Amino acid sequence: TVLCTDIVQFTALTSRSSSKQIVSLLNRLYTALDTILDDYTDVYKMETIGDAYILVGGLNTCITSDEPPGSATARTHAAEITECAFRFLKAVEDLDMSDQVQDSIQIRVGVHSGAAIGGVAGIVMPRFALFGDTPNIAGQMEQKSTPNRIHVSAATHALIAREYDLEARPESVVLEGGAEMSTYWLKGKRAAAATTAGSPGKKGRRSKTSANALAASSAQRKNVRMAE
Repeated sequence: TVLCTDIVQFTALTSRSSSKQIVSLLNRLYTALDTILDDYTDVYKMETIGDAYILVGGLNTCITSDEPPGSATARTHAAEITECAFRFLKAVEDLDMSDQVQDSIQIRVGVHSGAAIGGVAGIVMPRFALFGDTPNIAGQMEQKSTPNRIHVSAATHALIAREYDLEARPESVVLEGGAEMSTYWLKGKRAAAATTAGSPGKKGRRSKTSANALAASSAQRKNVRMAE
């Protein structure tokens, strides 16, 4: 599951701000978002490009690599990314803007789940990157979102609909290439799920089976992250 977010009207903001203000804003924002990720076991920050912040859940771990779409593990990492999305909106709402030219910012959020492959391409300044339709579609979900709303694809909807309330977008979204997709607005967590489960990805709240599986693969996963 890939999440993409960016700042609404960022170009207009940069035209009215000094370079120091923009660097300060992005550093403050990205630090706040990075801190949220510490609460999740299988959510990783992929990259930042300008004002865009991209993260992924469930990538290239031994317990997800052979499982089919819609599996319990797929639902777990989709729920973790979903929880991150809600917390990102709250972090932006609470962001200190005292040194900026405006008193608040808004973000757009897009989420999509599907197959992807990660790897390092090139030898000069190599970096780990995701390839495939999934990150591309997640980016389009973000581009076609609206301020301070979470826009999810049908694939992500299928994974999180048990625990979250979603509203179908009235019109289909036209993707690059002309394909149409039914998409959804994420509204919140269902009351029953919130009462019984708490935040799905927070440490110490997983089932014993899930926790044991993740612990067994922890060393390998952390080595992968360091290699990236």
